[in-house]
Amino acid sequence: MSTQLTTYYRFTNSNSPMSDWGHAMFAEDRYKVENYGKNEYTITSDKTVDIYDIKDLIINKWIECQENEYFGSLSETGYWLTVDAEEIFESFNPTNIVDSAEGYDHDIVCWLWEMVLEPNNIMAVRTYDGAVCFDEELIEKIIEAV
Repeated sequence: MSTQLTTYYRFTNSNSPMSDWGHAMFAEDRYKVENYGKNEYTITSDKTVDIYDIKDLIINKWIECQENEYFGSLSETGYWLTVDAEEIFESFNPTNIVDSAEGYDHDIVCWLWEMVLEPNNIMAVRTYDGAVCFDEELIEKIIEAV
């Protein structure tokens, strides 16, 4: 039995697919993002981990951080003490990654990398309708800007 690969797409005018926070966001629907730039990048689902497969890791680490009042490099610790762990998890699985990337459009993405993904050697995750990658070597460049 073979597993069908899903391809996720990112377009940007930058020569690197990575953001300033060290991640690249991809959409499952190429049409939704093809107007974002001249450079096309892709990642396939076999290079990612489903966000639901690490739900317990995220929730348990969030609760631990709240108990220790330590969130790594995340600022505004007082505020984060009041945010529910399930809500944090859901922010990393937005219903429309193009229109609202939620946790990936906020510096809380640095917490996800620092406290959950990197320590567990997870370089890319699949979301409801996209993928987020933290390792440029997993990304393929398709179109070079002229």
